[in-house]
Amino acid sequence: MVGGTMHRKPLAGASVVLILALAFAAAASGAQSAADPPLPPGRELILPASEVKDTFFAWLVGVVDAGRDAELDNATLRAVLTEFRSSIALPFDRISVVRHEAPRPDGYGSLGILFDGDVDIPVPFSLLWYHPGSLRSTRVVRFDERRFASLPTASSPAEPVYSFRLVEGAMVIDVDEWIDVLLGHIVDDLSIRIVAIARWRGSWRCLIGGTGREDRRIIAAFDLVRNTITFPVPSELTRLGLWLWNAR
Repeated sequence: MVGGTMHRKPLAGASVVLILALAFAAAASGAQSAADPPLPPGRELILPASEVKDTFFAWLVGVVDAGRDAELDNATLRAVLTEFRSSIALPFDRISVVRHEAPRPDGYGSLGILFDGDVDIPVPFSLLWYHPGSLRSTRVVRFDERRFASLPTASSPAEPVYSFRLVEGAMVIDVDEWIDVLLGHIVDDLSIRIVAIARWRGSWRCLIGGTGREDRRIIAAFDLVRNTITFPVPSELTRLGLWLWNAR
């Protein structure tokens, strides 16, 4: 009996040690999982086609609006945007990486796109089913992002507003020559300085601010619901674009 008891005590002690070890391992595993970075923003953030027609823009606006960080390469984007069709004007196959860092409180965020090289493609938005020019870009473009839940101007009923100021690279919209001749000073080539996404009168719009000939400031507008150029640009959107241009 004494010998048996002496053998049972170490076994009982070993069991307690084993249970404690497993408990600590499970706790450590849980802590590690909690610290793991979140999965890349996926399909759950894609806005419905009734809000943004193009799938890539629907995903990008969804990520920005949700304030999510993301860094996705082309393969991951293609896995997320399974219904994407390369027939649209956006050079999806040439996008190597998209990186979004949401603004922190009282700070700036960033949006960067890495292409596989310099690009020269039709403008992704149409005017009466025609793409009226080319969009040229350097291999790398990066924007600083600011968010405005509301704006200190009653003349621009748009909120929220997400403003992106170009800080690296270059992007130019080169309007077709015949349109330039036909419309004269109304339309001009555009060296892009700012881009904004805003919900204006209940629908998502994209604004692009840039300089034309003689450094004239120009604001262009795009309807993300219809994937079309808004022409002429409503005065409210022009004022909003110019306000964002001056905002720091």
